Amino acid sequence: MSTKYPYYFHTLPDGRKLAYAVFGAIPQTCALMPKFVNGVPELSHVEPDAASPTSLIVYLHGFPSSRMEARFFSLAAKAKNATIIALDRPGFGRSDTDPNHSIDEFVRSDLRHFVDGVGSKLFNIDNVPNFDWVTANPKLKFGVLGISGGGPYTCSVLRQWKLQSEINGIKLPKLHSIGLVSALPPGLGVPGSFSKLPWISQLTLGMFSYLPKSWLSSVSLWQRSIILKLAQEYINADDDLNYEKRDQIAKQLKNYMAPVDYEVLESVPERNSTDTNTSKLEDKENFMRMYMEMTLDFALSSDKDYAMTFTSVSKLYFDDTNKFAVSVDDGGYNTRVDIYQGGLDFNVPKSLGVLLHGQITGSHYHFSENDAHVSTVINNRNLILDRLLL
Repeated sequence: MSTKYPYYFHTLPDGRKLAYAVFGAIPQTCALMPKFVNGVPELSHVEPDAASPTSLIVYLHGFPSSRMEARFFSLAAKAKNATIIALDRPGFGRSDTDPNHSIDEFVRSDLRHFVDGVGSKLFNIDNVPNFDWVTANPKLKFGVLGISGGGPYTCSVLRQWKLQSEINGIKLPKLHSIGLVSALPPGLGVPGSFSKLPWISQLTLGMFSYLPKSWLSSVSLWQRSIILKLAQEYINADDDLNYEKRDQIAKQLKNYMAPVDYEVLESVPERNSTDTNTSKLEDKENFMRMYMEMTLDFALSSDKDYAMTFTSVSKLYFDDTNKFAVSVDDGGYNTRVDIYQGGLDFNVPKSLGVLLHGQITGSHYHFSENDAHVSTVINNRNLILDRLLL
């Protein structure tokens, strides 16, 4: 069994499909159908909320990860009347692969078309591709939230959408705010950037950047088999209410993450046999379950597609050797940019957070000394959203 949370597909002009989910407040006007649960289409609308959202946030997940990562923010977003749309980037989760994928081209083409199309469905304004749903909702605040490996993609949004008022003749909406959490900076290929990573990150990213593709495929599939087994066994045990087995499986994560990350995920609420529907699971913010579903979902693609995506995207983080620099005032208007960094993060250490802050003139830097990679996201989720919605 995989995630029970509904997801949808957006079809791009070339026929590729991007999977996505909607979190937080759902507009009354929402016209998304069909939805899919466990791969099965269900011809029904999502359940709309009473109020129209005041903000729309595009969520760009980490590496490797999936749209389900955004679920950490779902309850907080709903309480703040904000809608989050989170997609699986090409080759991750349930989205089709793109052999020609690049960070800037994804933002320029796929993401632009995706945001316009899904926004039109959320606000039931069928006039793609002109962002008419933005014009029809002038008070709506539009932001982007990038986590970990989603950082370079988010920075590309900031640079392209600030420095260009339109792409391919389509006028772009103004960026109200940007959030970058435990985020990799763009251009790790710039001299000096890679050396600021901890040795384990240098080993992992360096391996996927320089080893032969045949070796990379074997290593990525070996890693994938471990991830799939761990996540599936946890979810099965949780569904069966076998808490002892579930917790034993979860403890294996201690070997792969900082202690504070494990602790924040481990705070799993007990539930009884009646608490089996999605809304109740979400209301209790079962972080470990969310993490396992996110983990399972990103590894669902075929062996061939997974290996190709994992190796090619790893290389993309090093392809951009041009020095990245942008100001929050570029484009003739101000965009709030907030950067969040944990002092115990060994995936994206403090030095890279400081580098990213220096790359974006006028950005705000938030440092949590006792947080690591995952806990920076979960423990600061309300602050992150509040700053995006200011």
